Amino acid sequence: MSVLEISHCSKTPDLLKKTKKAIVKYSRKLQDTIYAGRWAYSICGGRIQYRRRKEDDYSLNPPVDYVRVEFPYIPDIDPSVPLVCDMSSNILSRKFDVSKFGVIYAGAQKNVGPAGVTIVIVREDLLVDQPKTVVEHSAGSSSMLATVPSMLDYKIMADTDSLYNTPPVFAVYMAGLVFEHLTARGGVQEIEKVNEKKAKLLINPPELETQFLAGAEALKTYQLKGHRSVGGLRASIYNAMTIEGVTALIDYMKAFEEKHTA
Repeated sequence: MSVLEISHCSKTPDLLKKTKKAIVKYSRKLQDTIYAGRWAYSICGGRIQYRRRKEDDYSLNPPVDYVRVEFPYIPDIDPSVPLVCDMSSNILSRKFDVSKFGVIYAGAQKNVGPAGVTIVIVREDLLVDQPKTVVEHSAGSSSMLATVPSMLDYKIMADTDSLYNTPPVFAVYMAGLVFEHLTARGGVQEIEKVNEKKAKLLINPPELETQFLAGAEALKTYQLKGHRSVGGLRASIYNAMTIEGVTALIDYMKAFEEKHTA
């Protein structure tokens, strides 16, 4: 029977529990990253306050509900304020200390598997019942309504073992295979070493973007154009990218630089 034919309620195999154990296993090994900026602003509909400060300035004055940032280090902030991290772009790419965060969430589509799965790691003390509000009805009656929709309530998800709704079984299965693959390669600590090598190979992209992109595509090197919201150029080195691929890009960049600086 194909994995696509297996019900999410099936006990043969128990994909969700297997993959969940793998996530817990990796979450104990992971150790260094936080995220902030454009996507936080987008998600909150612009209703957040930017605070750009020096590395050691996290006084949080005036007070805030939570902090969401990304730097190559973990900021030292007031421990009573939950540190929230979007690791969609870099989960499983390097180690980090999970205990420093209140909430970590990551879309699977970059380093874990197909789009459709989101990994969430929540500190236990934050898994609380959501407050309810009284809703008055036109007939004079009233009812209690949760302030957070059930689908967005992490406590409900945790209490139901991530089975509150029908999960994407195939995407979860693929994530499990990726975890096995990473383990076979030596785990996150070995992946981090490879990613560091790839990062050191990269240099600042040339300014002649149109010509550069055209030349790159002629060599079958794609997806170098920057995100539509910020422009420019970008070279992604997610786990699937090989050192050979980065080296080929560097060779092209050097040739392009020599041609346009002669």
